[in-house]
Amino acid sequence: MRFGRGVGRLGKVDLARNVTTQCDFVKASNWFGEYIPEGEQVIVKMNCEGSEVAILNDLIDSGEITKIKALRFEMDISRVPDHAD
Repeated sequence: MRFGRGVGRLGKVDLARNVTTQCDFVKASNWFGEYIPEGEQVIVKMNCEGSEVAILNDLIDSGEITKIKALRFEMDISRVPDHAD
């Protein structure tokens, strides 16, 4: 089992506005299914800039949520224009 290998680690250093970085994203449920074996439980810290609800829904709908023993997340959904107060 590999620990600490998150999808979001891009290694980007240059923050110049004229530089474009291509990011490859995967569904959380697909990543959990591939990297976390049945019976394993993980601790998750999530900060996804407004995508937390969609990710949690995906994990719940797929059943992969059962692999999470503890979850800490920041609700950035209020930063998404359609969901702001």
